[in-house]
Amino acid sequence: EFNATLERGLRLVFAIGVPATAGLIVMSGPLVITLFQRGAFTANDVVMTQWSLVAFSVGLLGFMVVKVLAPGFFARLDTRTPLRYGLAALAVNIALNGVFVTAALWRDWPAPHAGLAAATSLAAWVNAILLYRGLQRAGVLEHRSGWVALVSQVSIAAGAMIAVLLWVVPAATSWYAWGQLYRAGALLGYVALGGAVFVAVAMGLGLRVRAFLPSDSKSRPS
Repeated sequence: EFNATLERGLRLVFAIGVPATAGLIVMSGPLVITLFQRGAFTANDVVMTQWSLVAFSVGLLGFMVVKVLAPGFFARLDTRTPLRYGLAALAVNIALNGVFVTAALWRDWPAPHAGLAAATSLAAWVNAILLYRGLQRAGVLEHRSGWVALVSQVSIAAGAMIAVLLWVVPAATSWYAWGQLYRAGALLGYVALGGAVFVAVAMGLGLRVRAFLPSDSKSRPS
């Protein structure tokens, strides 16, 4: 039952994290413009902030996986192992900070601060992978069938969402010209559209909510 709970958690964060990551990357410009672009916040500030948001978005799924897997150790009264993994991820983060920022400055890249965000995202993935392998070695986490179908359904649905958003969302020049309320309404509308496309395509490919429910819940009448 404990393995099944972790399995369901991983399935759920995958189904949520992949489209969320894709949406944040595709909508990073409109999101930053809507939230911050007014007054002294210039168009260049938007681009610089957008770089950081994209870099952080890459690690979103990794952060979510950590939140699911770490309790797998705590429930077994093992607090030392996730601490060791966290310290290892921190060391990776510090090392990558130096590598990315130094490389960005050496190449005269205009957004070296995005390297800090990218290092944090990669460190989150290192932590997630270490936790995942640790639970597998302990025999606590074993995958059941259905993952190939889930990955295919979510990936295709996320791809369809990306294609639709890239097609219909106006360029940044349009967002700059709009008023604040109009920006907010447009942002909510496009986010809702992207979510609707993802859900429609995923369900059309056979993804159902019961895939994330406990096994005894699947047999109950809806």
